[in-house]
Amino acid sequence: MATNTELLAQVVQTNTDLTNTIEEEVGKWQGERAESKAFMQEAVKTVVDNRITLYVDAEAGDDSNNGLSIASSLKTLDKALELTAPARDKYITINLKGGHTYQITKRLGVSAKRLVFATLHNPAFDIANDSYEEIQGKLAIIENVAYFDDNDAYNGYTAYTSGMRPSPTSSQTFYFHKVILKTPDIVPSWSNNIWTGLIHRTDFSGQVNVSAVFCYLDLGSPLVKSASGVGYLNTDMYANRYNLTRLIASPGVDNYLFSTSGKPIKCNFGGVYNRDTEGLTKPIESYLVSAGYVSSDPDALPRNVISNLDFRRSRTLRS
Repeated sequence: MATNTELLAQVVQTNTDLTNTIEEEVGKWQGERAESKAFMQEAVKTVVDNRITLYVDAEAGDDSNNGLSIASSLKTLDKALELTAPARDKYITINLKGGHTYQITKRLGVSAKRLVFATLHNPAFDIANDSYEEIQGKLAIIENVAYFDDNDAYNGYTAYTSGMRPSPTSSQTFYFHKVILKTPDIVPSWSNNIWTGLIHRTDFSGQVNVSAVFCYLDLGSPLVKSASGVGYLNTDMYANRYNLTRLIASPGVDNYLFSTSGKPIKCNFGGVYNRDTEGLTKPIESYLVSAGYVSSDPDALPRNVISNLDFRRSRTLRS
């Protein structure tokens, strides 16, 4: 019969073996995680022609994947944007599986030269006449959310919406194709906040180009919000459907699709579908771009210039 000393030694040995096993498994997990991260970073650095395609599937994806194929899809848009953070001057396409909502829950810096968001498999639908429920069942929904962080303040502002922050000095393009873009309502105390856009930036001297084609825009706050600086904002919107009901009812000064202060802006809107918008008290173009820009530079492009506003095909175009 084993003595108490021998029993104690067996218990100690068992605990030691268990500890070693746990440490070994943790080490493997950490190694796999580091390997996955290194794999993605290397892909971002060395991809041919500076082009990277990522896949995101809210249902079957996993954020431990690298996202470089449908079979290895990521689960969240947050993760896809985080992985592309080092991809400066790269051309990134993020394909999102349709029928799901993909939230941006943080303020995420974006340095890619061009960032494309598209619903996977290019679904067909009638942008002018299909119901919102039909469109929603086919397209991916990109949604930024209300965001509050006392530790993430700028000039005393601590209430924001989450979203993407362009590089302060580069020329960048955000291109949306066949997706639903949804922005949150803002409360009155946030109405003049500088961080209330799906895409937002302040104090930048670069150029931001925003394009959307065959998209449904359901907005409670701006799609793009820029403030101060000397950067340029160009927009090219074609064959999109707009539900600006919540945006029109929003309190304060942010009742615009593109809200900007002190920056030249050039806008092109072709094929504007606005049958879902209620509460219009003035023409819909009054809600597309914020108020006029005044500059002493005769060569500066005036803000609030819509170079093309075309309603003529609003009942006939199909995607």
